[in-house]
Amino acid sequence: MPKSKSLFYKSTAEEIIFPEGIKVIGDEAMCFCYSLKKVRLPSTVEKIKYGIFYGVSNHVVTIYFDGSVTRFKKISRPYKEIITVN
Repeated sequence: MPKSKSLFYKSTAEEIIFPEGIKVIGDEAMCFCYSLKKVRLPSTVEKIKYGIFYGVSNHVVTIYFDGSVTRFKKISRPYKEIITVN
């Protein structure tokens, strides 16, 4: 089986909290995480790469971003997930 570049490939976690200091969320970071409901991104995130929720299309994931709405729009791609910016 080929190694996945996904950080949380097929994780059964319902919530993933990235620590302060993380600057990049890599390609397909949370792909096939079917149980995922919430993701918290720190204000230090500068880039969100391609397909972070690849394969997680059967439900809604709420993203909490500890930064501004304007900043989040600059670093993210359009997602159908619910976005909550603090």
